[in-house]
Amino acid sequence: IRFRGQDIEKPFVDIIATSLAPDSAGVAALGEVLPHFSDFAPLCLRVNLPDPDQALRALAASDAVHATPDLLIVARPVAEMLELPLDDRYDDVTIAPCDPAFAAERVAAIYEELTPSRPKLAQWATPADADSLEDAAEQGLLFDVRVDAASAGIVAAERDDSYGLAGFCMQEVAIDHAHRGQRVGVAALQRLARELPSNADDVLWGHIHPDNVPSLRNAQESGRKVVTAHVWVTPAGYGGMPS
Repeated sequence: IRFRGQDIEKPFVDIIATSLAPDSAGVAALGEVLPHFSDFAPLCLRVNLPDPDQALRALAASDAVHATPDLLIVARPVAEMLELPLDDRYDDVTIAPCDPAFAAERVAAIYEELTPSRPKLAQWATPADADSLEDAAEQGLLFDVRVDAASAGIVAAERDDSYGLAGFCMQEVAIDHAHRGQRVGVAALQRLARELPSNADDVLWGHIHPDNVPSLRNAQESGRKVVTAHVWVTPAGYGGMPS
């Protein structure tokens, strides 16, 4: 049992592993676990599904459950990212190592600045704090993004093997208002890819809410692709996760 955003009014059962196939019948059968968590009054399940577009279409056609995406997982092998053409802004953008306290302060300010224009931002992502950025810093993967020697934001990753993906997870990419919408984020991610101490099969991956269109566009334009997704699955008789 888990709680979305640590809100006790939004309990759900997170399916970490299952022997059932990721098809309509398998997903529908997972609903049988919900009564075992009845003390928590879960609203729905969360299931990780590969090829989410096809999976969601199949679930919609089956009428067995209601399904909506929660978080998309975007990934690509680092070796492939390094072969992509460099963005036009690549030479204008540099990244420099920084300490977690500085990075956390910058990220918090950027998120606060974004909130008026993206009122649902807190449902999509929360700013990384100094503690959560410590591992990235220790691995040499926490950077201040700079344009013309001025700080433009923060980019960070750390080693994390999950969802069958071996490689590095994006911990933060936050670009301030003065530099947003200018492909600075794309260039910063290309710079980051060149700093990763990757093996031949390592990937760079991360979670992005499907409504967070700017972040999803930034990830895709820097080379990553949607490979799997966390999906809210609501069997008949359950309330479902509020939007």
